[in-house]
Amino acid sequence: MIAAILLLSSLVLFHPSIAAASTCNTTYSASPTYDTATMVPITITSPGTYCFGAGTYNTQITITASGVTLTTAPGVRPGHAIIEPTTVASHSSDPGAPQFGITPGALQYSIILAGSDSASITGVTISNLVVDGSMASSPSCTTGYNGIEFLNAGGAITGDTVQNVYVPVALAESCTDYYFEPGNAILVQTGSGFPSSVTISGNQALNYENEGFGCVYPGTTCSITHNAATFYLASLPGAPSTSYSPFNVPMGIGIFFGAAGTASGNTVSGNECNVTKTSSPSDSSIPYCGPNEVTQFEGDGIFIYFAGAGTTIDQNTVIGNDQGIISANDATKSSNNQLQGNRYYGIVAYDSVNHVSNNQISGSSVVGIVVVSDGCFDNPTTANLMGNNFNQGTYSTAPVQVITLSDPAFCTPNYQEPAMLNLNNLVETVSGGTLSSPSIVNLNSFPGFPSPPH
Repeated sequence: MIAAILLLSSLVLFHPSIAAASTCNTTYSASPTYDTATMVPITITSPGTYCFGAGTYNTQITITASGVTLTTAPGVRPGHAIIEPTTVASHSSDPGAPQFGITPGALQYSIILAGSDSASITGVTISNLVVDGSMASSPSCTTGYNGIEFLNAGGAITGDTVQNVYVPVALAESCTDYYFEPGNAILVQTGSGFPSSVTISGNQALNYENEGFGCVYPGTTCSITHNAATFYLASLPGAPSTSYSPFNVPMGIGIFFGAAGTASGNTVSGNECNVTKTSSPSDSSIPYCGPNEVTQFEGDGIFIYFAGAGTTIDQNTVIGNDQGIISANDATKSSNNQLQGNRYYGIVAYDSVNHVSNNQISGSSVVGIVVVSDGCFDNPTTANLMGNNFNQGTYSTAPVQVITLSDPAFCTPNYQEPAMLNLNNLVETVSGGTLSSPSIVNLNSFPGFPSPPH
């Protein structure tokens, strides 16, 4: 708890040092056009550098040209050019990914959109701006609401603060898919045939409903480095009066549904699932959120799910989430990360081929690293856990836990899917189990860890 408080204090003082443009092709002033009660949209269709003077802009921005830079005008200090629309209109749709069961077409409401549904652009840079979503929102649970969205677009998002991208509590409470509610600070999406590469560095994501930084769909490649994501910061101007976490399952960084990339040097905190309104869809007797990795949901510091080849998670600091890092249904490398005081798990390897090495796990958790095979995909988990430091943490269940089940009552079709573990050269294979009685092995003593903290 002390570490989390110190982290939040430091985030308030976090101002990336990104130089403003030295030459502006177009310079906007907030007054008199953009500080009115009515939102005035900006559409950029030609390359160039577009600068914003100090002030608050009631605008929604669409970029459809390559070679565009949005930034502050010379002399404007960080935090003093604020894009804060009172309303947002839909100006794109979710490209979807049918191979992952994601139907295209859901409307997107983005404060700043780079790209479009039907063409690819490159060389777009957004830097030094504050994007605030507290005055606008998504109209429904089934649409997207984003601070900055790159859609079929390549470039860089650097030194920005994106904050208060959430939906009203009444809307959040009415949603049934808590895992993917509207409200993403920064989102990169790519449609079929439009590969894009985006660098996301030195940004802050504060008070988001769903994702701080998200990269999704095949063709998307993201480098997510040296950012800070904090799920809920009550002291931030524009923050909701109470946390909206009873209605959602947040994640600080997400790379999933075919996207690939690197998450390195980031600080992620406070992503907890506290949904109380309904129970788990699979069993009405099970609370929606909780520490059961198979039957319940958890908030994620870093969420990697069906990610593309070569995805790596390295040297991040992940503090006070439900689970620090989860990788599922892919082959991800997680190394040299600091996992501090995550409520349930430090790292989760789920139905995947994982290399988890040299991570530092500290604070109090249920399990340090949990390895799961649930039989839903013919994809046995292979977890290579080498050189991780558990001695700084305490674990109410075990430093390492292996869980398997092969039960058609949980998912159909179902496979006899073992979990194979190499833990500091201790080889363990676990298989079988049912939903009501999974096979569980708790490892408290193993090579390289002679003195468990019990």
